[in-house]
Amino acid sequence: MFSSLDTTKVINLIVLSKINVGDKLSTRNRQFVIESPSYLYSITRWLRFETRDQMVEAVDSLVTDCIDNVSRNRVDLDKLADLLKKASVGVNNLMQTYNQDKTIVAGLEFILSKMNYFLVLNGFVENPIEPSKSINSLEEEEVN
Repeated sequence: MFSSLDTTKVINLIVLSKINVGDKLSTRNRQFVIESPSYLYSITRWLRFETRDQMVEAVDSLVTDCIDNVSRNRVDLDKLADLLKKASVGVNNLMQTYNQDKTIVAGLEFILSKMNYFLVLNGFVENPIEPSKSINSLEEEEVN
């Protein structure tokens, strides 16, 4: 798919794009995993010493690595832009899930700003993706 990004990073961006409001993202392994909310999940997360901060750091690292390491050929840039637009929906959903934790929301907003910077810098969007903006509204903007 990409000449410059490993498969795990691409899969993790795809996983990120599939997060719904209320879902939790486990980043304890190289592969991201979506876990539906439950009391059992809270306990296992605590037992594994997983924190929200670690999740934000892992997502930030993923996005930064993908942006920094993608080859600058147009095909790879187009593919990464598509994945980042879709992943931004998952980041927005995580922001809604953790809306009571302002520090986590700020970290996720920062990640979204990195995505926006890449998309604007490379001419994929004229206006940055705003928090809580859905991919459907982005597609409507592209059509108009």
